[in-house]
Amino acid sequence: MSARFNSRKPNSFSSLFSKASNRKVLVKSPATLILVLMAVAMAITVFVMNASNWFASSPHAKEAPIAKDNASAQANASRQGVLNARLSKEPEVNRMRRRLGKRFLTEGNTITEAVGRLSTGDRQQPIRIIRGFNENGETVEIAQGGPNPNLAWSDADGAIANGAQATGETRDLIERLALDSPDQFVLATLKGMAYQLIARNVRPADAGGDSDYKGPLWDLVEITAPQQSIDKTPLSAWRQYYINASTGLIDRILSQENGQIITAELTGWTQQGGETFPAKITWSREKQPFMELTVNTVIFKSRQ
Repeated sequence: MSARFNSRKPNSFSSLFSKASNRKVLVKSPATLILVLMAVAMAITVFVMNASNWFASSPHAKEAPIAKDNASAQANASRQGVLNARLSKEPEVNRMRRRLGKRFLTEGNTITEAVGRLSTGDRQQPIRIIRGFNENGETVEIAQGGPNPNLAWSDADGAIANGAQATGETRDLIERLALDSPDQFVLATLKGMAYQLIARNVRPADAGGDSDYKGPLWDLVEITAPQQSIDKTPLSAWRQYYINASTGLIDRILSQENGQIITAELTGWTQQGGETFPAKITWSREKQPFMELTVNTVIFKSRQ
């Protein structure tokens, strides 16, 4: 690099000294001496400026700020990576959270607020569901028929209704809304749930061995809850998730209530602002629908 630089632009100081030496210049007066010293000073200044410009344009000059930026980025990644590391440990969870969107790629800073309509039998009422999470698990608040949340669920407290432990049909309702969710599939790993891949490319039982079958195939994953107190352990100790092999999204969730199998069908998958969610969830018992959640609006916002 230095040789190429010198070949383009000679060193002014060396050139001047060489010429003075060859011609045997003799300094016989103070005025002449001052002129020579001024010329030498100018040559040194030009040399230093050229060397500085060359160093600034070289790749080595840029290494220091890049190294500083990398160190800052690594520090931020270290602070933000604790929860991500826990969510990426289970392969099925890691795949699902990336398909669902940005809310599971941050340090629990996103709150999801879904507004819609809940239908149970002939009754319909407005509903608002607010979901948040941190390293301790998920929290869910539900405002049913009014503006303020009156139902809640969390990993720590289980189902709560109006400040007290929920029982009966109210508890059934809370656990369906809180746990039959793609968010819970991801966040259940934070409370030590056991994930088991049952089978891949499962087809409906009525399709049998039909070689012409063109319908969906599913990867079947079962999550089992650890034993806690009766009030805090979900009514269904397990949930089975049918993950569409083509889309990677959940089509169906099976659970058990009072000895009966409950099926939740998730449909109308929608993308909004980099987030993916189902617009409708329909619950059925023995193939008879009995409850439906229709989501009209979803708001994703940062935790204050």
